[in-house]
Amino acid sequence: MKLKVYRSSKFAVSLFLLLGLLHTTTAQRNTFSVEEVTHLNWGNNPQKVHYAQLPGFNFGVTSFEVIDNNRIAFLSNSSHEIIIADAQKNEISYRFTVKPFSRDFIYENGLFYVLKNYNVTIYNTQGETINSIDYSRDILGVVKITRFNNETYLILPSGKSVKIESNGNEVTSEETKGVITEKGNLVSSYISGTNTYTILFSNSEKRTIENTFTTNEKVAGIFFVGQTENTLIFDLQTYLSESPISVKRELIEISIGDGLQGLNTIDIPTMYFVSTKKDFEVTSQGNIYHMITAPKGVYVFKLNSSPNIQIGYPEYITSKEYHYNNHLIHVD
Repeated sequence: MKLKVYRSSKFAVSLFLLLGLLHTTTAQRNTFSVEEVTHLNWGNNPQKVHYAQLPGFNFGVTSFEVIDNNRIAFLSNSSHEIIIADAQKNEISYRFTVKPFSRDFIYENGLFYVLKNYNVTIYNTQGETINSIDYSRDILGVVKITRFNNETYLILPSGKSVKIESNGNEVTSEETKGVITEKGNLVSSYISGTNTYTILFSNSEKRTIENTFTTNEKVAGIFFVGQTENTLIFDLQTYLSESPISVKRELIEISIGDGLQGLNTIDIPTMYFVSTKKDFEVTSQGNIYHMITAPKGVYVFKLNSSPNIQIGYPEYITSKEYHYNNHLIHVD
């Protein structure tokens, strides 16, 4: 699959620099089973998700969170709201307004932590504001938000974490080398050569393990998605072409043990109807979910590591490629 980024959109270039890319000869190819969990159609009525086009950008859903087996929440940057869907019925249960230009969010213990520039606002499930945490304007380019031990962390493009809140109180920004996981471990990943990337994993006992992986193509980036009990999940891209920029995107599963070893990988379909900030989630139960925006609406799939059952993405997602860059409104 080819994922093209055109120089005509600085937004798109920035987006893909924040995404990861991985292709490793140590992992088995396409050994995930893929199952659709839910989908919602685009539209303007109460049972649909709003979609909008503006010059140079397409808006829809930018992030998602799996609340439980029956509920999935979406953050819309076109209608400035959080939408909670009944996954089994493919219906919207309720929705509430959040601050404009929100870019990411996370759900924990009945609260939504919503990220925008220099602020995290906390809402309950009724959409009422519980707290508002401002963070320093010196912290730039925040990618997403995460939580650990009743504390809120920002994830930076450098792969570092910055703590901004603890038990409801603002704290002086503390920068941590690596992305902190929900289990309190730290994960770092970086390009270490033209065709190599390196991963470091540190657990709560300060034990660190490291490994360098080799790719067939030039590495464009490698970014941490989440941790299950015994594995790390990464979102990775390698260059198919550097001018114009064209990349292939894969999801990689790496085992945690005495060392780090590649287990499974799957190609990610080139289907991007709108620009998103977080399209993968690993839940505290260790489940892997993938949000895809398509011309008809937004879909959520569950990915299971299964060496014996290889069920890929459905044909209605893989039968053609789509990228919002091809359908931007341009203003002379």
